[in-house]
Formats: sequence, C-alpha cells, structure tokens
Amino acid sequence: MKIQTYVLAMALEMAFILGAAPGASRSTTTKGMRPTITLRVVNEGGVDSQSLVQARKEATRIFDHSGINLAWLDCESGQAEWGNGSPCQRSLGPVEFWMRIVTRRPPATTGDMLGFTHLDERWTHGAAGVYYPAAVEMAKKWPATIGEILAAAIAHEVGHLILGANAHSANGVMSAHWSKPEFIRIGTSALHFTRDQGRLLQEGIARRAAGRVVAAP
Repeated sequence: MKIQTYVLAMALEMAFILGAAPGASRSTTTKGMRPTITLRVVNEGGVDSQSLVQARKEATRIFDHSGINLAWLDCESGQAEWGNGSPCQRSLGPVEFWMRIVTRRPPATTGDMLGFTHLDERWTHGAAGVYYPAAVEMAKKWPATIGEILAAAIAHEVGHLILGANAHSANGVMSAHWSKPEFIRIGTSALHFTRDQGRLLQEGIARRAAGRVVAAP
C-alpha cells in the first residue's frame, strides 16, 4: 500500500495503493472521557449487508483499541432534505465525516487504490472513501474478508482526516505499505493504530471538539 498525495484546487486527496512492506496499545483519555467520532457511511458500492456489518464491527473495534468511540451512521446517497429529522441530513459536527464506499476511482488516482481522503485547506472539513472493487480483489488474494479489509481501509482514511497527509507510521493501520503481514493481521483482528497514533488521534479529536482545529506541519 503506497500513499499518493494530490493537490486539487483547495483540497488534498490521498490515495493509498497496495505495495510491499509490513501494533498498538490501548490509550486513555483525561478525566475518563472517551473521544468519539461519527462517520456518515454511504454504501455507493453496493456492498452486501454481511460485509457491511462486519466492516462496521471491525472499524469500531479498531478505534476502541485506541480508546476512541466510533458512531457509524448508515446514510443514503442523494440530495439532502434538511429538516426531515434524519441525523444524516444535519450539518456536520466538528468530529463528523462522510465516508463513501465507491466503485469508481476518483480522478488522478492510479494503481490498486484502496482509499482516498479529501481535506479543505484549514482541515475544518473532510470526507473520505474506500474503493470496494480493490477490497474484493484483496480478499481473493490475502487471508482477510472484504468486510475486514474495508474496516482497516476506513480506519486508515479516518487517520488522515484527523492527522493529515503525513500521518503514516512504520507499522499498524497507518503504515504506508500493506502486504501479506498486514493482511494476516487484518484477518485476525490484530491490525491497530500504534500507541503514538492512538494518542495523536485522541488529541486531534479533542482539538476538533473544542473548535481548535489547526493543520499539522
């Protein structure tokens, strides 16, 4: 899995593709409060319900391992109908993001892309997605299911949403390169954020919740 960064108008787009190289401890928060992020998940790729349920379960587990709660909202694609009471139609909160599961690669991406992230220049808003056909192909090649691979890709992209394009670590979910060792860990629920990545995520979520979002160097 290799990271590629594209500057597109006022946004950054990060796409990681599968590459060639190879986690983590539970972190705590101050005053016993667990930070929470919310994902508005749009299943544009037609993922089967079993894989989607597994992706939700595994993504929740990955964040829980770092002391972070994940709220997953299943949302529909299409024009918003504001005021209809649906949580998917309200304005985004400071730690709430759109996550799309798609069948088409965004422009300017190449290779076996598995995920992508869009950030505005102030990092106040962001959206991300994962590429369903790539997850299907990887599930045929490696010992991990489609749902497990989608979950790991979603966690990776959320890491970029909160920590930026330079958020890679030598190992764990935020590794820039995924190959057989990573997929084995994905398939055994053993791929997590590293201890440092978990701490940085908690700090980033706290800053956003407090309205103090600043772009990292």
